[in-house]
Amino acid sequence: MSVLASPPQNALAPGTPALYLRRSDKIARRAHTWLIWTVGLGLALFTTWAALTSLERITRNTAIYCAVFDEESPLDVITIYEVPVDVVLRETERQLDASRNEISHVGFTIKWAQQNGKVAYTKQA
Repeated sequence: MSVLASPPQNALAPGTPALYLRRSDKIARRAHTWLIWTVGLGLALFTTWAALTSLERITRNTAIYCAVFDEESPLDVITIYEVPVDVVLRETERQLDASRNEISHVGFTIKWAQQNGKVAYTKQA
């Protein structure tokens, strides 16, 4: 009886010593490395693209609509405000300039939408 633990069945090709990787293992390891590098590069390019086109997502519209939802029923819209693009763009640039992150999210409060927009829809009682 052998003291050494034997590898699980089908772990190695028949007749292959345990110290050597199979050719398919080497190919899989190389493919995995390429996959990691490809995904990493893709994410870096996407992040760069997103940073360059984020303001374009605002300027391509004719207006920006801010919806206020019911707290008790989050799928019900209470009010929708229509805010001019130039106002949203100015506030977005202000928030991005104040941010310490290179890529940041911007947010707009209900009060801001009330002050800078006009009511486009109100839920009837």
